[in-house]
Amino acid sequence: MKEKNMRNGRVCFFADAVEMGLPFVRVAEGDFEGLVFLVDTGSNDNIMFGFAHKELKDILVDVEGTSSLYGIDGKETIVSHTSGKFTFCGKEYDMRFLLRDDDEAAIRLSKDVGFPVCGIIGTKFMVEHGWMIDFAHQEFVIPSVDVCCDDLKALRKKKE
Repeated sequence: MKEKNMRNGRVCFFADAVEMGLPFVRVAEGDFEGLVFLVDTGSNDNIMFGFAHKELKDILVDVEGTSSLYGIDGKETIVSHTSGKFTFCGKEYDMRFLLRDDDEAAIRLSKDVGFPVCGIIGTKFMVEHGWMIDFAHQEFVIPSVDVCCDDLKALRKKKE
């Protein structure tokens, strides 16, 4: 699979979304360089798979507290949190992840797509930072400044 580069606040999908059926992003900079994440509009939260957490424990910070996580099977799991600093397009993000220790789904996903997938980037993160998915060009549009939720609310009010 040919690796694609980032350019001007845009990061090409790691794999062909038509072929894979899903958009993936590869971290190209910093401590997490080379890691691949599914960008999932069906997931609200960021999720880190247990096998990736074990490999990255030296550069991740465990965060106190737990949350409920519902899998696609509808089962509730209580999960802990972890965080790390990820870099995309020269911009550093403090990303918080729910830690899913059950690796069965991660292993199945990685087998299906043909490369290891370390976790999921969810919509809460994308909205908070103004990320957009451009399926026509198979890339993520990453603005140089964060889009504040208050700015989005103001835009919605202007439309009304």
